[in-house]
This record gives sequence, structure tokens and C-alpha cells, in this order.
Amino acid sequence: MMLFAAVLTLVSSILTLMLIACERFVGIVFAMKAHLTERRPATFVAIVWVVSVIVSSPLLVYRRQQVRHWLDHTEIWYSTFALESANVD
Repeated sequence: MMLFAAVLTLVSSILTLMLIACERFVGIVFAMKAHLTERRPATFVAIVWVVSVIVSSPLLVYRRQQVRHWLDHTEIWYSTFALESANVD
């Protein structure tokens, strides 16, 4: 769940910064035509969050619980299937 939250916030912040940069680009290049209404920014932010949830949602499904028993405690972590093939034991 922590990995999902980390990826969700990472993707949403990157897409929000990209949205701000594109809006400023359009505002500079098309200064006479660029007029954002009150509704468009809220729609764009909603789209950013929906895309972020879609991009990070496979992490909720495709993961495997790993357990390693040590002498004094048990270590439990989750790994995704894509990362599992890269591990060399």
C-alpha cells in the first residue's frame, strides 16, 4: 500500500507540473487566445488524478509477499512481479 501511495503522489505531482508548464506555454505563445475558464482547471486536475490512479493501480494487484526468517525476527516485504525477475539470490 505504501508503494501505491508513493507512486500515486509521484505521478500526480509530475503530471500537475507538466499541466502548469503547458498552461504557461499556451498563455505565452497564444497570449490573445488563451483564456482559461473557471471550469477547465478543475477538470484538468481531476483528469490528472484519474490518470495517476490508473497508472499506479497495478501495484495494488501485481505484487507478492516475501518472507525471510532470521534468527531473531521475521522480515516481510512485498515485491512486484517485474522486480522479482531482476533479483539475484
